[in-house]
Amino acid sequence: MRLASRTNAAAAAVVLFAAVAADAAPITVSFPSGMSTVNSRLCAFFFESSHFVTETFAGTGLASVSALDLHVDLGTNVLNSGAFVNFDVLLNGIDVGDIVFTQASGTGAFDYSFGFASIASGGTYTITFDETNTVPDGQGSISFDLANSTATLSATTTKSRR
Repeated sequence: MRLASRTNAAAAAVVLFAAVAADAAPITVSFPSGMSTVNSRLCAFFFESSHFVTETFAGTGLASVSALDLHVDLGTNVLNSGAFVNFDVLLNGIDVGDIVFTQASGTGAFDYSFGFASIASGGTYTITFDETNTVPDGQGSISFDLANSTATLSATTTKSRR
């Protein structure tokens, strides 16, 4: 009887301490998209500090995220020489990186990858681009092509401790 108890206890310990949670598959969402909330005086043109675009994605199946890959399509860029637009990239309000566009950036697709300490939120994530600078009057603006931009959220590996 004692041997059976020890065997059961050992089996339980293996389940508790040797388990490794599988990575959830990365999820790709359209962002910024036509469903995003945009705070800009001129629709989706960015040229002033505090302009932002944000969207919340629920039911991702990702308990935590430690990487964000962006495929951003810049549809319009009428910035003059020396002018730029800088965005803080926020995930659930946490600054995970920056993206900058200048006149030399032109238009088209740009890819960015950000790695960071794990952010856990039960499967719901809000992505925000928050403009941090103001373009001088008459120096231009940018806008995103909302049909072709994406964000990919990647989960972290969770290993149990002994």
